[in-house]
Amino acid sequence: MKKNELLMLEQLNKHFPQDKPILCKDEYHRFDAYNSNYIIELKYRHKIYDNFIIEFDKYAYNKLYSEMIKKKFLYVVGVKDDMFIFNISNLDSSGYNYNWEMRPMPKQTEFDKNYEIDKLVGYVEKWAGKGVRDGE
Repeated sequence: MKKNELLMLEQLNKHFPQDKPILCKDEYHRFDAYNSNYIIELKYRHKIYDNFIIEFDKYAYNKLYSEMIKKKFLYVVGVKDDMFIFNISNLDSSGYNYNWEMRPMPKQTEFDKNYEIDKLVGYVEKWAGKGVRDGE
C-alpha cells in the first residue's frame, strides 16, 4: 500500500473510533481495509475532480464480496487534505448511474506495467459522497 493511502486510513479511523478499519495483510488483496461493517477500497488522486473513476473490476468484485459477507462496500478517495467517502452499497440500492464506459487507461499505476489498455470504468460524482477534511 502506498504512503498516501496509509495516511488516508489513519484519517478514516478517526470516523470509526469504536470499530477502526484494519489494513488487509495481503498486499495484493482486492480491497485495502475492513472492519465489522465495511470493506474499504482506498484510492489517492493527485487532483480533485467532480467525478472520480472507479474501475468496474474493483467495483464488481467488492460489490459481490461485500454482499456475500453481509458488509457494505466503501470507496474512499483522497486528494491532498480532502477525503471523499462513497458508500457504494447505498448508491447501488438507490439506483445510482455510474455511466460505465470503455476507456484507455494505464494497465497499472504502479510497477512497470503502465502501458494503456481498454478498461471498463464508471464515475462517482463528488456530491454522491461524504467530504471530509484532514483534522475533522
